[in-house]
Amino acid sequence: MSEDFDRQEPERPAKKSSGGMGLTKILIIIFVVILLQGGLFFILFKFVLNPSGPTDPLEKEKSEQVKRLEEEKKKLNGKENEEEAAMAPEKELHYGKTGRITTNPKGSDRFVVINLGIEFRSKEPLEGGTKENPFSEKMFGRIQSVVNGVLGSMSIDELQSKRDSLHFVFKDKLKPVIQAQKECFLRGVDVIEFILQ
Repeated sequence: MSEDFDRQEPERPAKKSSGGMGLTKILIIIFVVILLQGGLFFILFKFVLNPSGPTDPLEKEKSEQVKRLEEEKKKLNGKENEEEAAMAPEKELHYGKTGRITTNPKGSDRFVVINLGIEFRSKEPLEGGTKENPFSEKMFGRIQSVVNGVLGSMSIDELQSKRDSLHFVFKDKLKPVIQAQKECFLRGVDVIEFILQ
């Protein structure tokens, strides 16, 4: 028996348990729960509720193809009109000048004088216009309003920096005015005179 006492090892104190789960286990469980909830929400919104369109993949593909075809058709129509205008017969082409239009730039006491040349295509003569001046009074009033609006919205510095590209600005702004006429297409705008005083 004495040998048994000699071989006995001293008792080691037992480790205290911290209530069953450690902090790292709790954090891992929380992280997994959040990931699962995120995945469920994604699946719910993507496949079940799907507010963006049809759920059938074939229907989605068809609707995307229809949209692409419509966009291409719009682009082609614009190009065809531009090509038609460029190749229009001489009798359908008209050129008119606005005369001197004077206005004040934005926030300035100075003034701008501009004279534009407008080339457009029209199959029929414009109502109220003549060969020398193809614009009716109503159309000329609209053109003058657009020109005054553009020049009045730009400061002197902007006018000077955009002087070389003003014909593009006026073409974009005048296009709806000209094309509001029956079968009219704006071909180009020239800045004939530009005075800044």
